[in-house]
Amino acid sequence: MSKHFILTSGRSGSNYLSDLLNNHPNVINYGEVLGRWTTGYKANKYFRLGGGDASRYLDLIYSGERYFRMSQAFGRLKSALNMRHAPIKEWSAIQSYGVKDFAMNLIERGAAEFLQSNPDIKVVSLYRENALRRFASIEMLDRTGVVSSDHAKSGNTAKRQAKQVYLPPDQFISGLRRTEKVVQDQIDMTSNLAPGQVLSIRYEDLFSSAQNQKQFATQMFEFIGVKPLQLESDHKKLNSSDLKTLISNYDEIFEICRGTQDERYFYY
Repeated sequence: MSKHFILTSGRSGSNYLSDLLNNHPNVINYGEVLGRWTTGYKANKYFRLGGGDASRYLDLIYSGERYFRMSQAFGRLKSALNMRHAPIKEWSAIQSYGVKDFAMNLIERGAAEFLQSNPDIKVVSLYRENALRRFASIEMLDRTGVVSSDHAKSGNTAKRQAKQVYLPPDQFISGLRRTEKVVQDQIDMTSNLAPGQVLSIRYEDLFSSAQNQKQFATQMFEFIGVKPLQLESDHKKLNSSDLKTLISNYDEIFEICRGTQDERYFYY
């Protein structure tokens, strides 16, 4: 049985990958467990499942069957309360299990070296190179609160239906630099891992075509040691690919970037 970890940063398509993994009958991905908003983080903090320590909590998750059964029981309870059907998997069918989380969360929780200390965990590193598009997507998330395409269906307010985001010019460059640093921290983290431990996937390559998505899915399944299946994810792209449509003050932002290294972000 293999262990995997989807390492990523916010607004980089990781929900697509984790959903794809969970659609495989022999894979379980528990999703994010270190973000303050997650059930995993709250369980670790309030119930001390990992003694409050992020690395020890991850050790518990990767210990195998114990956490799997806890997760399945919680999933069934949550589904019953929400009157929804909970998909059930048996431990005997699982061939690969893991989580997906942000490099930033590992760093902030004092677990930056966790993956380096566990070379048996296969790391799928999904990163978004275009910092401008990622920054705009983050700002849109802050405005609407919509995390995914499924989440978008749960509300019908004007706020959730927002299609454009305004990027404050006086905060733009500093925000863009922060966005770039988060991705660089992720790349630096994977550069310290063992040879063959990492499969790097660039967001721009993954979502450039349906054919690429199929090829990367096959590559990912083979990498974590399960049979490649032709599966689809329920997660769809939320925001427009046209920056002029997405950014309400596009012309103003373009003028700030014109003639600088940041102008390149407008062309892919």
